[in-house]
Amino acid sequence: MKRILICAAEPSGDALAASLVQELRHRRSDLQFSGLTGPLMRAARVHSLASGEDATVLGVAEALGKAATAARTLWRLEKALRVWRPDLLLTVDSPSLLLRLAKRAKKRGIITVHWVSPQIWAWRPGRARRIAKSVDCLLCLFSMEPPLYRGLDVRAVFVGHPAADRVLPKRVRQKKTSTGLRIG
Repeated sequence: MKRILICAAEPSGDALAASLVQELRHRRSDLQFSGLTGPLMRAARVHSLASGEDATVLGVAEALGKAATAARTLWRLEKALRVWRPDLLLTVDSPSLLLRLAKRAKKRGIITVHWVSPQIWAWRPGRARRIAKSVDCLLCLFSMEPPLYRGLDVRAVFVGHPAADRVLPKRVRQKKTSTGLRIG
């Protein structure tokens, strides 16, 4: 049984992660999922270690009230890295929280994948090196993102944008067969 620690802290990440879990379960029966979940991931039968709703902090006032909860959430996830020992950590968006977790997982020898490249092309391009040190594979929404990581120690793969999947003609969607993940 392959263990995947999957983490999404925001509603958009929850939707992406839930759809990926459903697709992976359809393709493989030997996968076990646990992680930082939202309602859609829980509906997809991902064992919840913590709620994504508790991990997200939007404003300064909210940050003061949720700082302890967010720290406990990160601690719980780090404990899962040590105790549950997943084969793969898959983080979705929320880079300020989840790339910290990914960096710690990578140091433990756990394969790390981050879905939704931070927009380094728009904000702070120097972050690419730090991102590459945190993850083994980066799943990118935009085709212009993988070249930004060329020459760095990370595999950056264009997987497409879910909003485009909803508006593209069916014949174009059918050509996409890869999730970008190779498990085991």
